[in-house]
Amino acid sequence: MKTIKALTIIIAFAAVLIIPEIARAQKTVEKVLASREIKVADFANLEIEHKFGQIICKNHDINVIKIKVTARLETRDPAKAEKIFSRIELQISGDDSKVKIKSDFSNKILARDENMSIDIEILMPENINLTIDHMFGNAVIGSLTGVASLSSSYGSLKAENLQHTKNDIKVSFGNGSFGAINGGKLKVSYGDLVIENAENIQINSEYSNAKITSAKRIIAQNEGGSFKAGKLETLELSTKFGDAEIGDLSQSLLVRNEYGSLKVNYIGTRFTSVELDNSFGSAALNFDKDASFAFEARMSFCELKYPEKSANMSEKVTTAFESSYKGKIGAAGSMAKAVIQSSYGNVDLKINK
Repeated sequence: MKTIKALTIIIAFAAVLIIPEIARAQKTVEKVLASREIKVADFANLEIEHKFGQIICKNHDINVIKIKVTARLETRDPAKAEKIFSRIELQISGDDSKVKIKSDFSNKILARDENMSIDIEILMPENINLTIDHMFGNAVIGSLTGVASLSSSYGSLKAENLQHTKNDIKVSFGNGSFGAINGGKLKVSYGDLVIENAENIQINSEYSNAKITSAKRIIAQNEGGSFKAGKLETLELSTKFGDAEIGDLSQSLLVRNEYGSLKVNYIGTRFTSVELDNSFGSAALNFDKDASFAFEARMSFCELKYPEKSANMSEKVTTAFESSYKGKIGAAGSMAKAVIQSSYGNVDLKINK
């Protein structure tokens, strides 16, 4: 009986402590800060400067930019929400040629357990030029035929279809994902870059992982991360302290590889040129079984492996530390050529079976 009474007292005492805490649990307070519509001309400029929240840009088929800005606060003290909302600086201005949205907020006024999000929702036509400077939040963009100039830090950036040829995109400390991009420059630092389909793009990847499913032409720099591409026509790549892998190459390859690995799983019969400058790394080049091409190689403190049975050699000079090769593989008369230079890194030239 005494045990039951003691247990009852403990439960009652715990309830006194816990119930007020439940009552003071965090709640989300929401307020619409702005809702506007601005008529615009074809290829008007939309500029957004924002941090601490999402940017969602969706498409519709009229030349109007619709803007909705909503603040959301997670707090244990809903009574102070309005005071915090009043500290948000929001500017929206525009005419038919240019619309500008800018938000500013100092998160230093928040308590340790409070969280603020300022979310911008946009409905826009495809034919605008979009500029975004965004920090501490995720951005989602639909389809654009105008120029996209996008900068994202400490968040994710996702775009469905960027159709212009002069896009300029920067992602740092976050991830960038693109369904289709027709052309332009992309820079990613300390994050991941994923592209499903591209025409003609330039990529600068620093300590990041880049993955491209298919593209016509890529000029890329990769340092300290991985670079993977599925199906390509043309690639110019400089890679250092990283790994690069190409699935299918149909036309030309120019690679400078340092302190990393390079693997090309398939080079088609219609390729025109392969040039590799390799140092302190490894490389494997796999050609179609019906490919015909001339090749030459100069190796220092490393080895070249090649299909000796199917190669018609015109020069083979080897010493203790250096070697040079010239020969042909496949049918005579082909203008295709592979040129290899390597120091302190073996190169494997293979013919797929």
